[in-house]
Amino acid sequence: MTSPVNTTNTTATQNETATGDAQRDPAEELPGMTGERVRSIVAVIVTTYALVQSILAARGINPLPFTSDQVSTAVFAVIGLAGSIYNWWTHNAVTIEAYKGKMLTQSLKLAKHAGDDKAGE
Repeated sequence: MTSPVNTTNTTATQNETATGDAQRDPAEELPGMTGERVRSIVAVIVTTYALVQSILAARGINPLPFTSDQVSTAVFAVIGLAGSIYNWWTHNAVTIEAYKGKMLTQSLKLAKHAGDDKAGE
């Protein structure tokens, strides 16, 4: 005899496979997940840096030769560079699909404005 839990799980798995939901990225279902990932990665990097500094200082070895100002400058430079690249990639037609999407968007905007002009006459 099969328990109801197993039957439900099997049905859900079959439905997910049939619709392709099993391949969906969980980040698509959770808004803000990308921001959480970035915060998590930054927290790991900062914690690792502090841990390495502490271990080196405890062993009598010179800590890493970076001041906190240099570290923050480097972090903000990397964030700025990553943001610039992301902005460039998302707002410029780099791929054929992006170009087609841009053309479609422009045609829809032109059609909407043409319809608005006729309505006002």
